[in-house]
Amino acid sequence: LTVEEVTALLRQPSGRSPKEIRDKAMLELLYATGIRVSECVGLNLSDVDIKEQGIHIHRKGGKEATVYFSDEVAQYLERYLEERRTLCSIETGTGTQDEPALFLSLRKKRLTVRSVEYLVKKYASVATPKKKITPHKLRSSYGSALYAKTNDIYLVADILGHNDVNITRKFYAAIEEERRKSVKNI
Repeated sequence: LTVEEVTALLRQPSGRSPKEIRDKAMLELLYATGIRVSECVGLNLSDVDIKEQGIHIHRKGGKEATVYFSDEVAQYLERYLEERRTLCSIETGTGTQDEPALFLSLRKKRLTVRSVEYLVKKYASVATPKKKITPHKLRSSYGSALYAKTNDIYLVADILGHNDVNITRKFYAAIEEERRKSVKNI
């Protein structure tokens, strides 16, 4: 995705309703960290450290990692967590939170991968109606932006949780080709 397309997508949830506050925090987190949808829906409240601006994720193959996010994402997450506490307190009347999941459905249950895919599709259809945008496109767009900024394929592979750097290299070969073309007249 282009920077403009990502911006248009992330602008979609206005953050006026509790659902849009959740959606905004989730979309921002997905894009700003490059985590997989399964890693996102697998997050528990205890996996989030707002102060350190990191999330502890459970990767494919049982591996675990900490991924870091920006000040902006921290603000969206703080707003969502505040809203989540309020909704859970009103619902239970006790202030306790029985469901450990970070992102909850309207029924106060852990979101599913399918529901996040639908959510991304819904917002993307408004932002870029001619492109089919999936959560994985957000992940690969993050990886492309990270690689373009750092030029460090090993860092990108590590952050995205790829076991083999050649997998990462395969996905970002087009960027390398463009770089090689750009120096032809030097």
